Amino acid sequence: MVGTQKSRASLERELEEAEGELSRLEALEKSQKHERARMEADDDDVDVGFNDDELEALLDRLAESGESDALTALGNKDSDKSGKSNKKDKSDENTKAIQRYNDEIGLNQAFTGIMFNPPQLLSQDEHINHLSISGALPSFLNHNFSADVKIDTISGQVADLKLNCAIPQLRGCIRHIEHSRSLPLFFQTVRKLGDMLQYFSDLRHVLMLRYQKHVLSFDTNNMCFIDHKQRRLIFTHSVKWNIDYSRLEPAFSLYGRLGDEQPNAEARVMLQSLSVNFLRMIQLGFTVQKALEAVIDVFLYAQRTPLTNTQKQEKAVGSASRRQAAVDGKRALIVREKRKERREHNLRTLFESRGASTEAQKQEIVDELKKKKLRKLREAKKKAKTDKKREEKVSDIRQRKKEQMKAEKKEQLRRSKQAKRDKQREENEKRERDKQAREDRENERREQELASERQRGDENGNEDNNNIADQSGD
Repeated sequence: MVGTQKSRASLERELEEAEGELSRLEALEKSQKHERARMEADDDDVDVGFNDDELEALLDRLAESGESDALTALGNKDSDKSGKSNKKDKSDENTKAIQRYNDEIGLNQAFTGIMFNPPQLLSQDEHINHLSISGALPSFLNHNFSADVKIDTISGQVADLKLNCAIPQLRGCIRHIEHSRSLPLFFQTVRKLGDMLQYFSDLRHVLMLRYQKHVLSFDTNNMCFIDHKQRRLIFTHSVKWNIDYSRLEPAFSLYGRLGDEQPNAEARVMLQSLSVNFLRMIQLGFTVQKALEAVIDVFLYAQRTPLTNTQKQEKAVGSASRRQAAVDGKRALIVREKRKERREHNLRTLFESRGASTEAQKQEIVDELKKKKLRKLREAKKKAKTDKKREEKVSDIRQRKKEQMKAEKKEQLRRSKQAKRDKQREENEKRERDKQAREDRENERREQELASERQRGDENGNEDNNNIADQSGD
């Protein structure tokens, strides 16, 4: 699933437009209710926008101009009774005006959750009316508030605004609201603050139910979670005033602390990444609850290093060995209990067979058994000592025999190597002798060939000489 990501400015702009549209619809609904209330009232109760003094002055001017009869005809069919019922009409008008004011106050209280006192006019100058507006906030332990408002009668705008409210979360907002000179903004901020605090309370309740075993501490602004390594993850929530959009907004922060372990760079980086990822999820549009649950799940359950195959095998072997040790311990305990019962049974049988009825007789028999057991233990100890010496002597003999066999084997190996070397030397000498004999025979053969050649040469020379002599004789 692919989702489009909007910028924060566009989201804020859309939210402002939605809030403006909601305010406009609420104002329209309120004006329609007032209009219906006016239409249902009598004609004499129509609010013309004047106070009593201004209305009397207007009637006097109309009477001087000759229009009093027309006004009397419009107001009452019997012109003679109008003067007599003037005071009664004024009383009814004031009563109905007060009723309309109370109805408006009731509607405002139902919408904002704020209880208002009747406004008081402190002073009135040429162009400035100084009013005092006060009330209580039932959703905030009935904290009182008061506002000094100066209204410019010419422009109809608020010239100055001073607020006094003891709610701690609004201390940083009062100055900005006074600067904007908007009393409805103060009421809207109070309502938003109530919604935020209720949301924080519900969020704490949900987190407490889900992570009850891992919640170390909590209060109105903080929740501290702890993992198996005593590391802490602290979630802090508060409210702040957004100067750009002139409204109250929630603020969240998440940071971690290492436990009693040695400083670990990897753990520190992990805690920092959790805080950064939490803020990123909030910016991407995740709800605070979903983002916080994802981060806490990673902090508590997903940060453990996976076991290797060797560690898994060692863990399995360790678990098996622990189970076997527990079984062996239980078996040994059962054997000891049975041995104890058998010993007690044998003692009772021995006491009965020897007729030991008193404690002294029983103690004498027990001492005798102890001496017998000690004698057996000494004999067993002596036998074990003798066996140990015998074993040591046998071991010594075996060791000497082993060393002797090792020496003999070493000597045999040395002799074998020496025999091989002697045989090789004899073979080399024989080869040398054979080679020398072959060379001698070859030299002798060559000498014989040379001698035979010389002899043939001498014989040939003699024949030549004889031939020469014969020829010379002829």
